[in-house]
Amino acid sequence: VLRLVFDDVDPGTRDAVAFGTAHVEAIRHFLQQTPIQGVLQVHCEYGASRSPAVALGIAEYLAPAMVPRLEAEFPLYRRTIRRIVSNGLISSRPQASVRPVQRPGR
Repeated sequence: VLRLVFDDVDPGTRDAVAFGTAHVEAIRHFLQQTPIQGVLQVHCEYGASRSPAVALGIAEYLAPAMVPRLEAEFPLYRRTIRRIVSNGLISSRPQASVRPVQRPGR
């Protein structure tokens, strides 16, 4: 279980805990340490904006084919939170090393 606490606000909002890079790092660590088999449940107090945003960001990283369905099912998701999660997870993905193909006789 990963428990994150943040308010439903944009970054820079005074007197509130906005979603940020520390939350993304916690999500990344959780995903790296926890084998995901089957369903990954993400929820918040109301389930309308924050948790769908986090779920969409994780889906873009783990299961991009699920993104259109989640977008349609949860249209009120927080775009800022989704962008932070998605960009943070995808930017941390190890880059595949590209080697030229060796052709016989060359």
